[in-house]
Amino acid sequence: NDVEPFHWLKHTLEVIPDYPVNQLDKLLPRK
Repeated sequence: NDVEPFHWLKHTLEVIPDYPVNQLDKLLPRK
């Protein structure tokens, strides 16, 4: 897949505090 691990993790950690719990799966990288 075309996911840059560092950038994905950085972005995820920045947005996760404001993300609804029921939508956390949308933060996962797509296969």
